[in-house]
Order: sequence, then C-alpha cells, then structure tokens
Amino acid sequence: MELGATKRSPRYTISRSAIFQLYTYASDVPETHHAPRAPFPYLPVTPPEGSPSTLTHPLRPPKPNASSLLYSRFLPHLTTDPQSPVYFKLSTCTLKDLPTLHNWMNDPRVDQFWMEKGSMEQHQQFIEKNTRDPHVIPVIGSYVELREENGQVRQQPEEQAVYAEIYWVKEDRLAPLMPAGTVQDYDRGLHMLVGSNAHRGPHRIRAWMPSLAHYCFLDDPRTQRVICEPNEKNEKIIKYMESIGFKRHGSVTFPHKTSALMILEKEDFYSLCPF
Repeated sequence: MELGATKRSPRYTISRSAIFQLYTYASDVPETHHAPRAPFPYLPVTPPEGSPSTLTHPLRPPKPNASSLLYSRFLPHLTTDPQSPVYFKLSTCTLKDLPTLHNWMNDPRVDQFWMEKGSMEQHQQFIEKNTRDPHVIPVIGSYVELREENGQVRQQPEEQAVYAEIYWVKEDRLAPLMPAGTVQDYDRGLHMLVGSNAHRGPHRIRAWMPSLAHYCFLDDPRTQRVICEPNEKNEKIIKYMESIGFKRHGSVTFPHKTSALMILEKEDFYSLCPF
C-alpha cells in the first residue's frame, strides 16, 4: 500500500503483514470491549504445589471479563455480497454457552479426540473450571453477518462454530513434556475443535484457525510462538496447521494420547499472512 498524493510528497510502503500486527487495524473490536493489554511487568512466580507444571513463569495479567469480545475479523472469502459482510469473532466462553458446548462434546466426531462426553452437569463444571483457571481463556468462535435493512445495518444472529482454549504453556501440563529449556516465557498454546457440523471444511478453517493464532500474537506482543499438541492420529488437522505455518517438532506423550508437537513461529505466521 502506498501513501502519498503528489509526485513531490514522500511515498511509504506498508506491508500487509505489518498491518496485521497492529491490533487497532487487525481486529475490529470496539473500545468498550477487550483490548490488548500493555506488557505486564515481569514478576517471576513459582507455581504452587500440585500445579501441572513446576516451571517458574511470569506473573500474568488478569483474564478478560466474562463474555468479552476478544477478536473480530472481516472474512472476504466468505462474503458473497459486499452489502452483507461476514466476520469471525472470538468471545470468552461462559455458562450461557453451556447448551452449545454440551451438544458439541457429545458429538462422536468431537469425543473421538476430546474425550469429554458427559452430562450437562459435567460440562457446567468443565466451563467453571476453565473460567477459574488463571492460565486458560476458554473461547467461543462465531460467524456473524451484517445486513442493511431499511437503511440500517443490523447484525444477524451469531452462528457459533468453534470452541478453543488459549493457555500459557509454561503453566500447562505440556511444559514438562517438552525438551528441557525450550519453553519460552510467553509461549501460548491452543486446544481447538469445530463443534458445528455446518461450519466445517477448508474454507472455514481458513477463517477460524488463523484467527486463533492471530489473537495469541496480538494479545501479548512478547508471544513469539503458538504451540499445539493435536493427537498424532488426527492427520487432517495437522495438515491444516502446516498450511498456516505450523511445523512439527517431534511428538509428546500424554497418559491418554501421543501428540504431534506443532509450533508456529510469529515470523513464519506473518510472512504467510494466511487470511
């Protein structure tokens, strides 16, 4: 993009990747909602006894408020009518999302990898636990269409599609399984699933998967890597992850599964700009 209206005025070139690193331009979130935090002071914290990880980590800023809109991005490839733009957005998951999450977790397709099939009460406890956990932000990803009706732009009902957990790796059970000394202070991790069968396919993955990674990099500029550990049997999701810049770094073994260790470097992500 070039700025400058006359032959004598200076001309500036701004890369697409640079724009996507600016929160104000890259994420269409009103100021009344969650905004990226200023870098939090580095204060080392020793995990309490019983934590899944024993690694000392930086003190983290408070989690976003309940039902906060965290991220919103225009999706040109899903917008068929310029007058009805489609957006993908991320909001914190709360108990209002319980019926939706309950249905998703009991879908055999989801349960195959998440193994969280259960009752409404169990899933209520699941949400409450993640809401309390300081190292995890549970989120719901939704599609939203804006339409002009009678001269006014109105938001159509949200179409919830994705559940994800955004977590600090150093405080997670993953950290002790990674090669010693390789976990960085601001590594972010992702657990993610597509719950809605109506919103599956490569064109949809192009919307939600880069958006989750993008939010991780925008939320704290010190985050240089996003890490995922999908079941290594889930070859389809691993290929999709590689398409947006993730690279496999061997495997990690949990009690219940062997996972591919997938790492996305910030530089690789913004070089690709897979939006």
